[in-house]
Amino acid sequence: MVVLDRMYSEYMKLALFGKDIDASRADIKRLGFDIVSEKPEMVLTFGGDGTFLKSEAAYPGVPKALIKRSPTCRLCVELPFDEVLSRIRWGDYSTHEIPKLEVCAGGKRWHALNDVVVKNANPRHAVRFNVNGLGTAYTNLIGDGLVVATTLGSTGYFKSITKRIFNKGIGVAFNNTSEYFDPVIVPEESFSMEVTVTRGPALVYADNQEDEVLLNDGDRIEIHLSEERAQVLTFDQ
Repeated sequence: MVVLDRMYSEYMKLALFGKDIDASRADIKRLGFDIVSEKPEMVLTFGGDGTFLKSEAAYPGVPKALIKRSPTCRLCVELPFDEVLSRIRWGDYSTHEIPKLEVCAGGKRWHALNDVVVKNANPRHAVRFNVNGLGTAYTNLIGDGLVVATTLGSTGYFKSITKRIFNKGIGVAFNNTSEYFDPVIVPEESFSMEVTVTRGPALVYADNQEDEVLLNDGDRIEIHLSEERAQVLTFDQ
């Protein structure tokens, strides 16, 4: 946990992201904030977990205050909006850092806050693949692929496959493989893995981002801990 000792500032540049943001603009400007779309000092996201993921892709590493517009938002602030703005203005908040993953495949490199998914591109056919870097070599796996999740992502697709969550490290879940394998939890500081598709096609994508890479026989995916971290504002409530 990192506590920001921020003095009152007459000008702070905020970006707004998500749904129903127009109704909040007047309150934000009334307290002296500048609303910007580029190079913000902070981002207010209006929505739920999915909005948070999209906002992190749009503004990576910028501190974010999550304003609840969804009943399923786990990290959203449970305070009146005016109070959130006032506390931000006076620096009365802390930031919680969340690890991110970096994935490299097909000449493309991008980041994931929730999870990285490797999946059979054709639902009629399983994908075959090898996995290295988890302490044990997994060879000739046959199934729907795998999910690599952060602690934040452990409550999503990872939990659907494994029926469990985790609070430390990076988790790898094998998705509907012909031979069952327990999920693997690796400490963040030592996490790095490689997936080789031996019979595709397969897809790899991150979070709810639109980008994806098609993988064919012999293609590799590298996944490791990113140097980037997401920052979420927290308030003593």
